[in-house]
Amino acid sequence: MNLERYTVKTQEAIQKAQQAALSRNHPNIEPIHLLKGVLDAEPELSGYLFEKTGGSLETVKLVVERSLQSLPSAEGGQLYMSTEAGRLLAKAEEALREFGDTFVSIEILLLTILRSSDSAGRILKDAGLSERGFLSAIHELRKGQTASS
Repeated sequence: MNLERYTVKTQEAIQKAQQAALSRNHPNIEPIHLLKGVLDAEPELSGYLFEKTGGSLETVKLVVERSLQSLPSAEGGQLYMSTEAGRLLAKAEEALREFGDTFVSIEILLLTILRSSDSAGRILKDAGLSERGFLSAIHELRKGQTASS
């Protein structure tokens, strides 16, 4: 993972994911932490995308919090990126080509989470988000622009 390939807001989301794991003594950053980080870093953008796709942002926030509470904790030790979270970030970097972007934006990371089959992706799908609706909302939001700075 090369953080230079991520927008400032996406870097902030990854830092918030790390903080979410550290504050709960979780040994790994999981995709659910990344989802929490995205929702915390860009609440307005998340709200817009959920509104446009008919998903329930408040429900997602509650389920994410419950999911985080259910993860095992461990005192001390090093914090690691889980294999699943690492794969998710790699897929977000691959998705750049799909949008003609230079940098991984918040909406691309959120889309990648939605596309995943892990618990974070299932939470988004269970809240009513669909890939098709989400893509439409991203295109409407961007109005032809790309994440190039």
